Amino acid sequence: MISAILLAGGKSSRMGRDKAFLEYEPASFIYRIASELLRVSDDLMVVIGKKDVVQFERELAGLKDYSSGGMFNQRLRILNDQYDLQNPLGGMLTGFTNARNRYAAIVGCDMPLIKSSVFEYLYSRIFGYDCCIPINEENNNVEPLCSVYNVRRSIEASYLAIEDGKIEPKHFVSYLSRVNYIPISKIREIDPTLDSIVNINYPREYEELLLQRRSRESVESGAPALPVELHVKNK
Repeated sequence: MISAILLAGGKSSRMGRDKAFLEYEPASFIYRIASELLRVSDDLMVVIGKKDVVQFERELAGLKDYSSGGMFNQRLRILNDQYDLQNPLGGMLTGFTNARNRYAAIVGCDMPLIKSSVFEYLYSRIFGYDCCIPINEENNNVEPLCSVYNVRRSIEASYLAIEDGKIEPKHFVSYLSRVNYIPISKIREIDPTLDSIVNINYPREYEELLLQRRSRESVESGAPALPVELHVKNK
């Protein structure tokens, strides 16, 4: 299995409240994503910046990896950032340096519809590469926060990027020598609606997500429903 790094240290300034704790069917984003990642990872790290560890322990207490003694077992750890970059790369590097496996998946906490099967596929394509990352064939946009990385190579690349002041995740990828770019069309074969790369950053996007769920529930119950389309990044 692989390590997994769930990034939840952002300020959520565009949303106006912490995205990690937004509710969806009926668990929070952070709970849903963590549950999905535990399907493919035996070493899940929830990296939370400078936030309160206890708050996240309480939120994730219902997971099977939470013991009755009040302590997470070794499959799930909650970590504060070790690098004060005020940027996702700080959380990524914290995860890389604490990972127990050779490879690690990266996921943002604003991607509540992520599917473990996508990471199974990316992991199957990582061997011989430093990174396996989805790319949009039309505009060449990449998804650095929905990717699988070689841990050792990524640590080296992170330090080089920080030294050069290139701390955006998409810039960090350019410091990796061997990158396997996976066309979004391949991801669509696994996840036809590309839900796994839906980012929820603004209140409007969150409202649309909830409307989509209500629309689906109406269809399942036999009631008429208005069509709802999410704004999918790189779709």
